[in-house]
Amino acid sequence: MYAREVDARTLTFAVSGMLWENSLVMIDEETESLWSHLLGACMRGELQGARLETIPSTIPDWESWRARYPHTSVVLMSRTADEYRRGVHLGDLPLPTMPVEDALLIGLANAEQARCWGFVELQRWGAINDHFGKQAVVVAFEATSGTAVIYDRRRDERELMFELRDGNLLDQETGSQWDLVTGQAVSGALQGQQLEQLPGTVSLTPAWFTFHPDSTPWSHR
Repeated sequence: MYAREVDARTLTFAVSGMLWENSLVMIDEETESLWSHLLGACMRGELQGARLETIPSTIPDWESWRARYPHTSVVLMSRTADEYRRGVHLGDLPLPTMPVEDALLIGLANAEQARCWGFVELQRWGAINDHFGKQAVVVAFEATSGTAVIYDRRRDERELMFELRDGNLLDQETGSQWDLVTGQAVSGALQGQQLEQLPGTVSLTPAWFTFHPDSTPWSHR
């Protein structure tokens, strides 16, 4: 998800119908510049070199989202591809016909570095405490809805260590329980506090490494 303001101008985006590196190319109606949807960067046209600001977002299934936000609004659009379905496209990846190296991942990237965490490892560990550069992060995964989220795990100048226990996200320092999808503490000493969500990108593994070839993948050692 991107903010669509560039140089104080609000752009209107559409699908260009073109592919670059087997990845969707967006076009803005105002200048007809072409944009990489994975990089949020303008690759050709009047705005070449500009970058869109990434906004943290979450890809859950509809059931889990509606349970948390029963009065939410939703955009209904015609589709030409299979839908994400609970326990199939996200929660149980990789599918038997999908090699591990092709499964989904969630990644972070900036101008200096990129790092990613595979859904296979996330399903196994539930919560991964890690660093992105000097930033302490936790990558959490809700298997039932296939939701992967990245949070800054610092609170009040203290780095928290998280674990997933019986489906609940807990910090080891206070035992507080956190809603994995919203990042809010729902019980314990830190109840009511909010983790900062970081702009992670969910991607198929080959696509991520095409655009971030120097990305470092997390692995348990």
